[in-house]
Amino acid sequence: MIIKCPNCGHDNQLGAIFCRNCGKKLDIEQFRPAVKDMKYKAGVGEIIQKVLGIVTVLMIVALLAAAFIPFGLTSYEQPSAELAKAAKDKLDAVSASLVGSGTKKHSFSPAEFSAAYNAELLATASDAGVDRVRFDLLPSGDAAVIRMDSKLVGFLPIHLELFGKPTSTGANFDVSSAKIGYLPIPIPFLRDLVASKAAGLTHGDSQKFVSAIRGVEMVDGNFVLSVEAAPKNPAAK
Repeated sequence: MIIKCPNCGHDNQLGAIFCRNCGKKLDIEQFRPAVKDMKYKAGVGEIIQKVLGIVTVLMIVALLAAAFIPFGLTSYEQPSAELAKAAKDKLDAVSASLVGSGTKKHSFSPAEFSAAYNAELLATASDAGVDRVRFDLLPSGDAAVIRMDSKLVGFLPIHLELFGKPTSTGANFDVSSAKIGYLPIPIPFLRDLVASKAAGLTHGDSQKFVSAIRGVEMVDGNFVLSVEAAPKNPAAK
């Protein structure tokens, strides 16, 4: 490469420090080729795409946390000895109603009904797949809540909540809305799947007790069960 002297115009070989003709010091830097800044600069569209990707991931994580981290939610707690005895006495009274004739009504507070069910009936509900259940009434008194704690695939804690009303006949529950953890379930198909979990609460040995219930009412903050005695067998002596 030839370097032309800016003073006299003489051609000098690359590497020369002084001009061979006039002795003027050559400014090597001015002959270096310009190096373009090849540093990548992201476009606005790509930046927006990355931000949206991050937001999407955070939303998915938040939804999973809301659904499968049930900390802070209302769940069934072991009752006091006094409450447990009151619940058992009322359940024994219901069992006594199964013998004889006619229909009798039995009133349970939500706490008593929850204690009676968890202590006496849940273990026999073989198809429930539920660890504990809590029955509540909304403050308005016109709807009930079934809160179920279970484990998904055997180890992942899961909390299900069903909102609705007991049917006027039998022990069925009409579900109007449902949640998994803190996450509402707006899709009817998925809500029906969650509701089917509650259906298992009436299976197993508890079926005999449940089948005698002719209706459940919500009266003055209590669950009132109408229980019909099993008809006598004419062949029995």
